Amino acid sequence: MCDSPTSPRPPRLWLVNLFFGPGVAPTGQLAESLAVELSRHGVEVQVLTGTVAYQGTETAESPRFTGRIHRIYSGPVHARRMLGKLCSWSIFYLGLALFLVTRRLPDKVVLMTTPPFLQCLFAARNVFTPRPAELILWNQDTYPEILAAFGVLRERSWLLRLLHAVQSRWNRRIEKAVALDHSMAEVLRRQGVREVRVIPNWNLSSPAEEISTADLDPQLIRRMQEYRYRIIYTGNLGRGHDLSSVWQYLRQHPGQRDFLFLFLGGGEQWEQLSELARSPGGEAIEMLSYVPQEQYQALLRAADFGLVALDACCVGLMSPSKIHGYLAAGKPLIYLGPNGSNIAEAIENFGCGWCIPENEPAAFETCLRTIVADEFNYATLQQQALVAADTRYSESRGTRELCEYILGRDVDKVDEPPVPGNARFAVVRPALDEGSRGREDADSHQSAPSSREPQ
Repeated sequence: MCDSPTSPRPPRLWLVNLFFGPGVAPTGQLAESLAVELSRHGVEVQVLTGTVAYQGTETAESPRFTGRIHRIYSGPVHARRMLGKLCSWSIFYLGLALFLVTRRLPDKVVLMTTPPFLQCLFAARNVFTPRPAELILWNQDTYPEILAAFGVLRERSWLLRLLHAVQSRWNRRIEKAVALDHSMAEVLRRQGVREVRVIPNWNLSSPAEEISTADLDPQLIRRMQEYRYRIIYTGNLGRGHDLSSVWQYLRQHPGQRDFLFLFLGGGEQWEQLSELARSPGGEAIEMLSYVPQEQYQALLRAADFGLVALDACCVGLMSPSKIHGYLAAGKPLIYLGPNGSNIAEAIENFGCGWCIPENEPAAFETCLRTIVADEFNYATLQQQALVAADTRYSESRGTRELCEYILGRDVDKVDEPPVPGNARFAVVRPALDEGSRGREDADSHQSAPSSREPQ
């Protein structure tokens, strides 16, 4: 009697990150997005994640991933500030180590960088098994260099040198790594990683066409209508994000009605921002904490520009993910930071905003004067932002590239219905108050800015 043929066993993969699923943690959303796509291609995905909430904020949004999730205790849910993070990381490391010694390793392990140095733990576990797992590092923040950049550790401290030595030793056991931009890829190669691929993050927000601004707070809508343009900053306002040029502009121009700066999120600089909002010039600041996804999308839709900042010392070490939501909503970028970052690459490749050195307030003010000039053409920049989102930073492209790199083979492409440029343009810039005062139509402007750099 002949045995019936058996189908090959699907590859088994673990995806490891402290955060996972819907919420305000970008890495958790990205991890869920990848898990869903890998499962669609027949991979048996299991997620190893923690129990703590990002910035102490929980969400009620429905999960997309329906596979197996191992929730490893990582301390109190609402861990805040650096001490809380360190405690949460330490507890997670311990729980993960206990999990590893009681489980057989899968074929592949994808490791993110919250908390850092996870690859060291898994590389050490590989030493004690006859069938080691393929380790793939999906780098979001580059450690230990970022600790020195933030001033947490001194450049020549013995602890930083020790972390470098440990990192270099175990990084040689990583088979593949994913960097978010070319500067980050160079840092990983210097750390000893043999193979690095640049795959930028992607937008994870729901389509702007489904969101209405009608449900926003009427008082907030009236505030927005008082200004000609609205510049939004979303997410974490913490270390590595220098907005001193914005603060100087507001102090020097109290009472101006050209720009409202809308801050949505939290972070270490939130108290400083609150103090500034109460000082002269601060009347042009509106602050909101983390909000549900629908309200976030409505606020983003009501804005005109997306503000993003990155310190020069953080290039290659971190990569702000907020730009992908900005671009998908057709919001041109105002970037305060150096060249070499993922934001600078997007602006250079697609002409979708301005790249302004973070320590040059005069250049920032020149950029704002360009925007309020009669010849400024908002529609052109907006369309270029949409092109960037659709052609480079979409979820379908990002997850497909990452799946192909992880699996070492081509995967089928998900067909997306084309979105006509004019139709997409029409729906992302509504009036804030239907039937009443709204912003002037962008088509009334006459020509595009002559350069991506403010002159």
